[in-house]
Amino acid sequence: MSVYLWQLNILQMGDKSLVNGTILRGRKKLRSNTRTIAGNSFQVMRSYFHGTYADKEISFRMGSFEREILTTGKGHFSFMADAAPDENVEIIAGGKKLEIPGHYPAIFRQNGTKLEIISDLDDTVMISHTASALKRITTILFYRPKKRKSVAYTHELFRDFQKRSYRITYLSKSESNLFGLITSVLNFRELPQGALLLTPFLKFRQLFDPKKGQDYKLNYLRRIISNMPDKKFILLGDDTQRDMDAYTQAVQEFPGRIRKIFIRQTGLIRKPAQEEKWNRLLATGVEAVYFQDTDEPGEEKTEKTT
Repeated sequence: MSVYLWQLNILQMGDKSLVNGTILRGRKKLRSNTRTIAGNSFQVMRSYFHGTYADKEISFRMGSFEREILTTGKGHFSFMADAAPDENVEIIAGGKKLEIPGHYPAIFRQNGTKLEIISDLDDTVMISHTASALKRITTILFYRPKKRKSVAYTHELFRDFQKRSYRITYLSKSESNLFGLITSVLNFRELPQGALLLTPFLKFRQLFDPKKGQDYKLNYLRRIISNMPDKKFILLGDDTQRDMDAYTQAVQEFPGRIRKIFIRQTGLIRKPAQEEKWNRLLATGVEAVYFQDTDEPGEEKTEKTT
């Protein structure tokens, strides 16, 4: 049986590394950047019917570090390695050494800055219409990467973060099926390349499950923040899903560790439920900005309780 590595992240956290990835069954990698709408739709749809290397033992080696690990039922693996990143990485599956994907970085080293950026993707960095399952699927299928729009405010904010050498990590409920599509959008829009912590591979019928990855974001926030005790964090999200809930919980669980939070307003007005979530976030005392697409970074009015 032929298998290949679809995605790999090695995110340094001090003298440790968070390692995760996805292994698929098959002989050929899916193309991620197509020239036609029909080609894009075909490639995206095909990914939801692709087989995963499920419940199989693999061998991971990085420098002198070695570990045997079992993939999940979705071909996913995730663990903390007691070693800093090393360029010498080997993943053995079914007796075969897998090729590391080359179109997007796999290793994301920690730098000397005291701040780390953790950002959502959909409707925070790029327009995805996640509030509606039908609109989201339509956007994924019929908008090629070069036609996907980025959020101008976030784009400009990222430029400032890059000037300050802040590392950006993307934490998203988007499924790993979309790894190729997402990397194409990031590269085409010249957005920062950061680790892509996506939810595990899905079958097509699971796209309509509202509970998909329900606690995924909060669990990874806990994992990242607790493993980098010398760092503080800026968080970015939007008001369509559970970002404000997860970020409020993170502020409460890690006092003094969250420096600032940015939330994008996706609609023309704030709904009562969104106002309620926003007020709970502000009640933690964290510095926070609820921005609209017409705002410009640096000109926003920061709302904060005293």
